[in-house]
Amino acid sequence: MKLDELIRTTKGGRSYVALARDTGGKLGAARWQQIATKPLLAFPDPASIAAIAQALHVPQRTVLLAVAESLGLEVETRPTLVDLIPDRARDLPPQCVAAVLSTVDAMLTLQGPVNE
Repeated sequence: MKLDELIRTTKGGRSYVALARDTGGKLGAARWQQIATKPLLAFPDPASIAAIAQALHVPQRTVLLAVAESLGLEVETRPTLVDLIPDRARDLPPQCVAAVLSTVDAMLTLQGPVNE
């Protein structure tokens, strides 16, 4: 998933101003609009990568992979859902993990078989 896709997928109804606020002011609204709508030409600095991950509530690894893919680098592909799960999810108690897995399983059952 490229960075612009990651932003569209995870920003919800938030504006670029709201995303800027969610970074604690580390990235302004104009910068958010730029990275969401213009071709990426180089890796952002580490502080920007951390701020993007913070605002989008995804692991920094997810942002790094999205940036790499945006720049045309070959990256390991995994299911999008896996990359969107916040790092803090590892602290969920077993019954919460079971509930999430049950929900995903139910959604997959409703979807039916996928032709690959």
